[in-house]
Amino acid sequence: MVNRFLMAAVGAAGFSLAACDVHSSTYLYDEHPRHPVVVEQQPVYGQPGYVYQEPAPIYVREAPPPPPVERIVAAPGPGYVWVPGYYDWHDRWVWRSGHYERPPHQNAVWVPPHTERHGDRVEFRVGVWR
Repeated sequence: MVNRFLMAAVGAAGFSLAACDVHSSTYLYDEHPRHPVVVEQQPVYGQPGYVYQEPAPIYVREAPPPPPVERIVAAPGPGYVWVPGYYDWHDRWVWRSGHYERPPHQNAVWVPPHTERHGDRVEFRVGVWR
């Protein structure tokens, strides 16, 4: 009798949690499934609440090598934009091949990564959607 009552209560609690409006939170469960832990998600680029911050530059000693020639293939569908390949800094220059992406919002423009020499060091700025 007690087990049926307990199971009905747990089932009703699970149903009421499922009916909650989560907004921008995600429920993660610890080892006790009846005790959800709420983790706030960061706003997504282009959505209300997002504040754009230009990534800080990275300073390195050497400029990247010349980029290889890339072959641009057909877009996988409408709304995709070609993002050209570029060198990225990960304790050394690493080539990232060009690819298609969907812009994060309707008027987004891809600003490619770029380097600028400042005396004996090179300033590297990552590519961003604006």
